[in-house]
Amino acid sequence: MEFELTIEDLTPEGVGVARSNGVVFFVRGLVTVGDKVLAEVTRQKKSVTEANLISLLTPSPHRTEPRCKHYGKCGGCQLQHADYELQLQWKSRFVLQAMRRIAKVPLGQVEIVHADKAYEYRAKAHFAFVTTEEGLSIGYFDASNNWFAIQECPILEPHVLSCAFEVSKILSAHSLKSHFDGGLGTLRHLQVRVSKATAQVQVLITLTEPPHSLDSLANEILQSGVDSLAFHINRSKRRTVVGDGPTWVYGEKSVVERLLGARYLLSPCRSFKLIPRKPKSYSQLLSTTWSQARVM
Repeated sequence: MEFELTIEDLTPEGVGVARSNGVVFFVRGLVTVGDKVLAEVTRQKKSVTEANLISLLTPSPHRTEPRCKHYGKCGGCQLQHADYELQLQWKSRFVLQAMRRIAKVPLGQVEIVHADKAYEYRAKAHFAFVTTEEGLSIGYFDASNNWFAIQECPILEPHVLSCAFEVSKILSAHSLKSHFDGGLGTLRHLQVRVSKATAQVQVLITLTEPPHSLDSLANEILQSGVDSLAFHINRSKRRTVVGDGPTWVYGEKSVVERLLGARYLLSPCRSFKLIPRKPKSYSQLLSTTWSQARVM
């Protein structure tokens, strides 16, 4: 059964919300607020109906062209097809709803703090290895848990991706293969971090077993421009990056990051996310109170 619907809102996962004759529809596909779409019902429940996008009848004025060629397949980004102002409004509504429904803290207003860059801002990423016909490749798992190779990722700082490709090339030259190809290889994940304060490059490689000639392999990767390198053993059946196995570190034990005058030493297995902002903006965020919440 097909319906013509107008998208009124988005869920936290980016699914479109529409209403017709008292029925709430959740529409999956690349939709945004203001789109008029043709959707096909896939599942009906008592209070809601699930549907898939068939075609876009009238585009929303908020719609924009995604920059990433993998958008729609990769599950990492949900709103590249919506302009940045709408993305900020969506985030503020999500925070208000979460605080009200989960934390039971009603907030009257959310002040939106704009990011300095909508693209090329992420300084850390992790990739999964898979062996293809062309050799060892890096990529992501999509929303259906299927791996795909990547050629670009516009939200990453360019040096993060170029470093990842170079390290993958070195590992392939040493005949290392992916563990995700039926468990025949040892390579699991590759994580790359570039410090915004010092431009130091840190690489974490996770494996099920340590490779032969570990020292010579490490020296070759360090010579490619990597400052801090770690090999970490993770034999978990899950696809988590860091497990409970041993870690060998080469080069610098940590890289330096700075925020509001504080100096942070980041080891390869530690999580730390720094969104590019001017120092004044971070001061504003750190002085947040319940009555004046801010969202990035």
